[in-house]
Amino acid sequence: MVEEKVEPGRIALWVSIVALSSISFLLILGSASIAVDDRDREAYLIVEQVYFESEEVGDDTYDLIVKAYVTNDGDKGADVRVSAFAIDIRTNIVFDSSSDDLGRMEGRTTKRADMSVQIDSQRKYMVEVIVYKDGKVVVRGSGTVDLALAGVGGEDYRTTETDVPRGGGESLFNAPAEAAKGVPFPALAALLPALLAFAILMRRWKR
Repeated sequence: MVEEKVEPGRIALWVSIVALSSISFLLILGSASIAVDDRDREAYLIVEQVYFESEEVGDDTYDLIVKAYVTNDGDKGADVRVSAFAIDIRTNIVFDSSSDDLGRMEGRTTKRADMSVQIDSQRKYMVEVIVYKDGKVVVRGSGTVDLALAGVGGEDYRTTETDVPRGGGESLFNAPAEAAKGVPFPALAALLPALLAFAILMRRWKR
């Protein structure tokens, strides 16, 4: 049986190649981790609750007061504006609208938007609430109001968030905090090939 001896220079070369491959793999993983961190820090708006109140201002005319509690669940700030539209359900025509500019909302804060639209008490309305983040629509919600039959209403109010990661799935803002701390176990796995190659080459060289 002929034993093959490997020169120390060749050992160093092979170890260097494997080590560089491992380092490249670690850099890719690190970049992915940084990307997750950046996404976690973006402003992310949600509507906690919406309330309707009514005040009579004339014959069959009421001020419908809309109060929307908006939370920035991200870390970065954003310019936020909220609009409310009173839409006649029979004609699908906007009867009145109102907006409240909340200005700059910092991360992890909640503000209340106050809007008032005039409606006719003899009609039934769909009240739509739209939240804008830096000029882009990110949350939509709607509920029906019928003063003649059911008082203020709004019990069927529903909210739809449009500011979600592409492809659907769970929002990164709700991901566990550990997800952005690094990748210790993949890093260890990346070093194992280099250690294994070094051990094999050293064993052959000692024969």
